[in-house]
Amino acid sequence: RPIAALAQRARSIANGETPGPWPRGRIVEFDGLSLDLERMATSLRERQEELEAVFNASPVGLIVLDPQRDFVFIRVNNACATLLAATPGQLVGKNGKMLDLWCNPVERAVFYSALQNQQFVEFETRFRRLDGNEFIAALSVSYFDAGGQRRAVMVARDVTELRRIEAEIRALNSELEQRVERRTAELFEANTRLSTTIEHLKLTQAELVRSEKLASLGALVAGIAHELNTPLGNGVMALSTLIASLRTFRKEMESGIKRSSLDKLLEAMDTGSDIAF
Repeated sequence: RPIAALAQRARSIANGETPGPWPRGRIVEFDGLSLDLERMATSLRERQEELEAVFNASPVGLIVLDPQRDFVFIRVNNACATLLAATPGQLVGKNGKMLDLWCNPVERAVFYSALQNQQFVEFETRFRRLDGNEFIAALSVSYFDAGGQRRAVMVARDVTELRRIEAEIRALNSELEQRVERRTAELFEANTRLSTTIEHLKLTQAELVRSEKLASLGALVAGIAHELNTPLGNGVMALSTLIASLRTFRKEMESGIKRSSLDKLLEAMDTGSDIAF
């Protein structure tokens, strides 16, 4: 009977139950075995409680799935229940299809088809909470063995805000690129205008230098002309005086040469010579 009681307690512990006090007998070996099993049971229970605490304390949603039953939820942690706006009792024993979690049934088919061929799958889709609100869920699923049975654990995270921020960053980057392109085009146009202005300034400068040279040459020519006009004018005046005197003398010679006419001619010649020199 004591051995049967120990076996029964071992089965209870294996099933996750918490039986009462361990049986004691009169045989020392039996009592030692009973104490060892009790210590093992206590250690297993403490480890199970620790794992349970870690499982429920995880900040991300954790779901244990049964692949043999169309991936129904075997266990869910508190974060998963909060993520799906439900209680663990509403989730355990059902799968995503029963709970209408998948906004796109085609994506669910693709996801579970990938799970049939891969040991680890990452996927992103839109989920619908039990309260009807939708969010972007990032899913990671991998397989493990539990007591000879194949299980899958799913990690589910709400990445809606993250994707919104990423979209904003992409939009800002796109806007920044457009601004850079516009600014580059404006700078290119400004550089083109500046280059054209510099060319015009160079042409204007060359024209000013040419005009200044022409003005200097004109002043020089004017000065030379002025210097030449005075003696030339004097020469013209002297010749005009001589010609006029000769004409007068010829007219007077028709009536005969007079001393006074000859004196006037000589005087005009002296005056013309003085003007010319």
